[in-house]
Amino acid sequence: MSAPIGAIDLGGTNVRAAIVGADGAIAGFHTQPTVASAGPAAVVAGVVAALDTSLRTAELTRAELQAVGISAPGPLDWLTGIVFEAPNLPGWVDVPLARRLQEALGVPAFLDNDANLAALAEFTYGANRGVRNMVYITVSTGVGGGLILDGELFHGVFGSAGEVGHMTVDFDGPRCACGNIGCVEVLASGPDMAAWVAGQIGAGQPSRLAADARSRELTGRDVVNAAKAGDALAIRALARGGRALGFAIVNLAHILNLELAVVGGGVSNAGDLLFEPIRRTVAAHVLKSTARGLRVEPWSLGENVGLLGAAAGARARLGA
Repeated sequence: MSAPIGAIDLGGTNVRAAIVGADGAIAGFHTQPTVASAGPAAVVAGVVAALDTSLRTAELTRAELQAVGISAPGPLDWLTGIVFEAPNLPGWVDVPLARRLQEALGVPAFLDNDANLAALAEFTYGANRGVRNMVYITVSTGVGGGLILDGELFHGVFGSAGEVGHMTVDFDGPRCACGNIGCVEVLASGPDMAAWVAGQIGAGQPSRLAADARSRELTGRDVVNAAKAGDALAIRALARGGRALGFAIVNLAHILNLELAVVGGGVSNAGDLLFEPIRRTVAAHVLKSTARGLRVEPWSLGENVGLLGAAAGARARLGA
């Protein structure tokens, strides 16, 4: 394998590790529970163990790695490699994750936000690689985003660019967990769509999810599966979320004159049930001068987007 990079995709539930070559080839894939409740030191030790497993599987050693890249949820400082706070990782406050991994592994380690790195992955390795101005939007337990502008990952002044989920798209909409009104996230994320469906069921709307809603908390996956099975209420939820995402893309396109919007994450598995309302909204509201060449596409890298993004980010930071 040419110029191998150790790639880590760190989440609150699982840590995924692999070795990624210069061409994007993945070797030694390994996943294991994060054990987040054990605290930062235990999680870091688990990350090191996961990467060592990947190295053994790929028949490589630490000394052969060019660097290690880490994709993690924010907020974080991508320049210093510090995780300020991670909602799904208890006890994580100002954890110098990149430094700790660099000390443990003996190779340079680079950290960045998961949505930023997903954008970089699609730009570097995806079906639309080479597009120089694009947004990547992830729609899962939340809504996040990353921007590629003039062929470079755009971080903004403090590294907080790309907060697509907290763009206001409905001035009279529901209140988001961030405190604002009508954010994209409160309309389009999996949990928020599920909560909306549950509320509609409680108000008397029929749905195949009614029995589940009475016995447990619905999930975004429930909504996607029900919509695919033809449930009218679940289809409405996806259309509502798709419209919000569409308006976000319109606003970004008007400001940045983008070529491409890629939508990924678990909710994107709804396929046309999500993408048709997105594209319909974009087509109806984007300026004609901006619309030329603007495309909305699903992610092409799927669940590997985090690992490939981590590798692409590390390689870019090395200047390789």
